[in-house]
Amino acid sequence: MTDIDMTKSPGPEPVRPRTVLDAVTAGRGSRPALDTSAPIRPEWLRTWDTFAATAGRTGRRAAYRTGRFLLHLPALLALLVVYSPRGLGRVVALLARYLYDYDSAQVRHAHAGNTETAEYVKAQNVRKANLNARWMVAGSVIVVVLVPTLAWTFPAALAVVLAVAAFVWTVKLIPGKEMWELGVAAGVAVAVWWFTPALAARIPAPPVWAILAGAVLAVLALGWIGRPVGKALAPGRKYAVPAELVKPTADMVVDALCRIGLPGMTLNAADRVRDEVRIVAPGVATSAHGYTLEMELPPGVTAEMVVGKRGPLAGALRRDLGCVWPSGNEDRHPGYLRLFLSHKPMNKAVQPPWPLAAGKPVDIFEPLPLFTDEEMRWVSLTLAGTPHLAVGGASGFGKSVWLRQLSCAVAFDLRVRIVVIDGKRSGDLDHVRKLAHAFHEGADPDDVEAVAGELRGLVAEYLKRSKFLSALPAEERSPKVTSALATKYPERLSPIVVFYDEVQEGTQYGVKGNREDKAIRDEITGQLTRLSRVGRSAGIYLVLASQRPEADVIPSSIMGNCSIRVAFKVSDQTHNDQILGTSARKNGIDATMFGTRDKGMAWLKGGDDVDAQVVRSWSEMVDVAVAVELADKAFELRRAAGMLTGQAAGEAPEPVLEVDLLDDVRDVMDHPPVPAMHLGELREALSALRPATWGHLDNDALGGMLRQAGVEPRTVWSRTANKSGKGVKREWLNDGEATVHPISGA
Repeated sequence: MTDIDMTKSPGPEPVRPRTVLDAVTAGRGSRPALDTSAPIRPEWLRTWDTFAATAGRTGRRAAYRTGRFLLHLPALLALLVVYSPRGLGRVVALLARYLYDYDSAQVRHAHAGNTETAEYVKAQNVRKANLNARWMVAGSVIVVVLVPTLAWTFPAALAVVLAVAAFVWTVKLIPGKEMWELGVAAGVAVAVWWFTPALAARIPAPPVWAILAGAVLAVLALGWIGRPVGKALAPGRKYAVPAELVKPTADMVVDALCRIGLPGMTLNAADRVRDEVRIVAPGVATSAHGYTLEMELPPGVTAEMVVGKRGPLAGALRRDLGCVWPSGNEDRHPGYLRLFLSHKPMNKAVQPPWPLAAGKPVDIFEPLPLFTDEEMRWVSLTLAGTPHLAVGGASGFGKSVWLRQLSCAVAFDLRVRIVVIDGKRSGDLDHVRKLAHAFHEGADPDDVEAVAGELRGLVAEYLKRSKFLSALPAEERSPKVTSALATKYPERLSPIVVFYDEVQEGTQYGVKGNREDKAIRDEITGQLTRLSRVGRSAGIYLVLASQRPEADVIPSSIMGNCSIRVAFKVSDQTHNDQILGTSARKNGIDATMFGTRDKGMAWLKGGDDVDAQVVRSWSEMVDVAVAVELADKAFELRRAAGMLTGQAAGEAPEPVLEVDLLDDVRDVMDHPPVPAMHLGELREALSALRPATWGHLDNDALGGMLRQAGVEPRTVWSRTANKSGKGVKREWLNDGEATVHPISGA
């Protein structure tokens, strides 16, 4: 029986791979999974437009460098000629060092000085072998170069050289040194001398230009070898190179970040910062319009800090402010920075064609491309997906031009009823007049009264739609108008988009202190407030624009319901924060930064993709003819589909009834008869009587209108509320003055 050694535990036998593939992939189970999310092709190879832009930029860069080189070429050639003697000296010195075997000689001398005989002999033998080999190589090169050169130029001299060489080698090869041996050697030398010129004539000579070219190249090569060490060939002043022609590197960006005052990121700690910064593969990526670099900042530094120092960062990178765009990534941690460096400033870059310019029908319940970002990608807005839109901007900076673009986009949704209110009568929206459901312009008393009537009609439309939505079958019922409902019930639920340009002409109408003007102002503001609160559910969307976005122009009760904000160039912080939100400028969202050359650029807050970003409207829309052409296409589509409504279809406006406030107050207080009513009770009763006319009022507005009619609200006793409060008595109404209010519909 065989003894078994129990002290050694046999381990598991290694499993031999069964195939070559198994052998190659053995052990990969413990490796991290391959990241297949990154695309294989670089961005510049994914589309033809991107490839063409990259190829053009590369060609421009090559042309710039070639032109600069050709401009300096004569001076560079002259310098090489000047440096060629020094180069010849360096070549001779290097050859002498090579043939002498300088390094081995130094080792031999060192051993000799230390009386190390064995090592000295060994070094001497090594050097001797090196010398034999190097001289043999040198001799071969000399023969290859010298023989043809002398054959072409001085064949007689070549004959003498070869004769001497033949005599020496013959004497060397014959063992003895007798006279006959010397005679033989002399005979060989004479024979070589005699036949060499004839043989040399058979070697084809190169053309003169080849000889000259070789001489020139030799001189230039010697000049290059003789150029100053560690210096440029032609040192001179450094000129600024266009940023488009310089590709950034990760080190350049990190160095710039160390110069803008970020906490813990300084030039003194640059080495530590480089160790802490993690560059995300593939590093600096090239796109059609610039370069993208993503990185993880050192601990404690956030992308928001870098965004707040965009100006200093642009200076540190020596690029135009409009070319530097740092941002974060909502899907990553706060220290994740994405930096885009564009080839051209955002206000000068060539925009791609507007997708909606093709003139095809759209759906406002889906995202519509309306801006381009810094990378010239289209930024979309879902107009029917968020409550209302507010636009602000100083005159001449693109506000009305973008409204022109937006109105064209909306017009291609054939279901939409477009209502235009042009408070300034500027004509910026005239292109949609022929397809608009209603079109109002001007700020004269009659014009503003018509605007108030239009808003009353919209409130009445909201009430009709609310009742219709609540009466829908259970399978169709929805708390708001959807695209499907708008398509199924176009006459009842078609979307309504109200463009109110220069809204201050309505909300700030007239003279301060004038009762009639104040009543109109209050009514327009009240109707807009009500529509901003409840209109979206009924498919009524407001687009309010003003060059004076102040708190009394678009009150917070309205602005708070506008989730999409667009701010073009504004004059001060007050206007900036009124449009973009409290402390927006303090947080870096600053529309005052735009200059005179930044027309069409704006801050967008509340977009579909990013909460706040700088965008640019479609520059082609500056040409009114483009807007007219697009509006004509939309008009033809609507006419062909039978979707023209209101004014565009030639329909007469709804009849206007004139209603007296005091008559309605008397009506509600006489049915049933009550001696007195509080303002709140009276407001509810009036709203139930005529919702479109009085539904927007609050107690203060109703009290103001009663005062305008000559009835002063006072403290009265209400039997219904069984308490005292501010209101009116029935008997006071007999002394009031008539105040007529036109309303839409019967």
